[in-house]
Amino acid sequence: MSSPVLTPEVLYDLAYGYPELCDTWYLYAIACLTELNLPEEIPRVFHFALIQQLYEYEHEPERREFWVGVAQGSVSSSEEYAELFKNGEELAELEIPGDKTGLKYDSVEEARQKQRLVVDSVHEMLLKISMFVGMPKSINSFMVLLSVTPKGLLSDEYKRRGIAKEDHAGVETIAGVISEESIDVDSVVSNLVRGSEYFETFYGEAASDVRRDFLHTYPDLWYFVYHHVYSPLLGFNDVLDPRETSLALISCILPQGLHHIQVDEYLQAALHFGATPSEVTHVKQLVTHIMELSKK
Repeated sequence: MSSPVLTPEVLYDLAYGYPELCDTWYLYAIACLTELNLPEEIPRVFHFALIQQLYEYEHEPERREFWVGVAQGSVSSSEEYAELFKNGEELAELEIPGDKTGLKYDSVEEARQKQRLVVDSVHEMLLKISMFVGMPKSINSFMVLLSVTPKGLLSDEYKRRGIAKEDHAGVETIAGVISEESIDVDSVVSNLVRGSEYFETFYGEAASDVRRDFLHTYPDLWYFVYHHVYSPLLGFNDVLDPRETSLALISCILPQGLHHIQVDEYLQAALHFGATPSEVTHVKQLVTHIMELSKK
């Protein structure tokens, strides 16, 4: 069995080495690990982020020992939770360190709410990158996360508004009975408008040309990309905003070794969505760091 890529020291470096990403570093680390097919490393990032994100960002040298210790505890807890899950036991809430210096939340419930936002953000990111890394890789990451997520942080609510309501007079499907009358037209229109806006912002002035290229290559490619990728998937902004989405996409495509022209499109798109050049640079550096570690 190979040695873990992400040691406590590396986790500290990922969380505190890229100030522009202080609130979202874990999203880009997990996106990269998913593409690299290293799902076993994800629980370490996840458990550390669940604690680290409760605190103010602090990169003072005198706090490094404390945070490396927290990271070590996160490594241990992620392994313990995976074993508990395997044995069918309920996963309790993670314990917040005794040192409350810099803790941003006064109540346990406020802290748990922040942790739920972290969980939702990671889930949404994995869903969005699934069309770029491959659904099997995203599913693997989802399942690994499930095995280490405290029960109180899981949600069974849909984030997206469905386009169909059940109609007992309709046609039976795996998700229930539907009919023409049960289709929510407003939801369909809303998805398509958001998808159009996302596509046009992503490609900027070249959007019409890119659409034409898709149609010329294979009309169904455009149909699929517009109706099923940009509209209900990437264009959905209730959990991750377009900037965060674009940076997550960069995190998973950089390890793919794509032609630099394709990579440049995604880098430029992140700027279109409001990312700063420093944020883009830090994402590239974070991903490169993980890639280099994975080769050792």
